[in-house]
Amino acid sequence: MQDAASIRTWLTYDHTRLDKLFSQLLDAVEGADDPTISTVWSEFETGLLAHFDAEESHLFPLLAGDYPREVEAAQRQHAQIRALVAELGVRADLHTIRLDIAEELIRQLQKHAEFEDSTVYTWAEAALSAPEQKSMLERFKKPARTPLPGATKKR
Repeated sequence: MQDAASIRTWLTYDHTRLDKLFSQLLDAVEGADDPTISTVWSEFETGLLAHFDAEESHLFPLLAGDYPREVEAAQRQHAQIRALVAELGVRADLHTIRLDIAEELIRQLQKHAEFEDSTVYTWAEAALSAPEQKSMLERFKKPARTPLPGATKKR
């Protein structure tokens, strides 16, 4: 997906891409494929954090004035998900990923994606003209990654 038509389209696509990566990770864990676990985990973690950074840097400030409670809720969800990602990152390095923690991360990611799609993405599309969306999408494609405290290093 190179030329997304809207913010919602691009971010929803990114949710789907991250879901697929996480499924690949679980398959690798189930097959005890350590090299694949490391590779897929690194791509998933980097992609998820970049996605969060893009939302927090570009989208949330745009909406915070009109929807402060919802933006705060999204930021809290990001913090909870980051904590699980940090724990799973350490476990990925140690080759001790626990299925219950992975399943909790999946639940939180799905719940968060549904929340964002029904609120944040809808409002962003309404607030921005097509040229503004295009400009923001370009910034989304080049976000700075904020490392997690104690997070895994790039492999």
